[in-house]
Amino acid sequence: MCHAGVEEYVFFVGSKAFVSVSGYGIDEKKASRRMRLLSNEYCIDYSQLSAVYENGLKHELEDVERSLKRS
Repeated sequence: MCHAGVEEYVFFVGSKAFVSVSGYGIDEKKASRRMRLLSNEYCIDYSQLSAVYENGLKHELEDVERSLKRS
C-alpha cells in the first residue's frame, strides 16, 4: 500500500524484473488512516481523497492463482 492508500499486486519475474498491477483498495481502515495523514500534512480535502478511493479503485480481492493459470 502506498502513502495514499492505493494497493497493488507485484509479481516477480526472474531476479531482475517484476510486474505491478495497481488500483486496488482492499484494506479500507489502513487506507483511511493514511489518507487522513496525507490530508493533514498537505492540506488536501479528505472527502475528495475518500471519494477517489471509493469510486476510482477496485475493492475486491483478485483470485491470483486462477488468473495465473489462465495466462
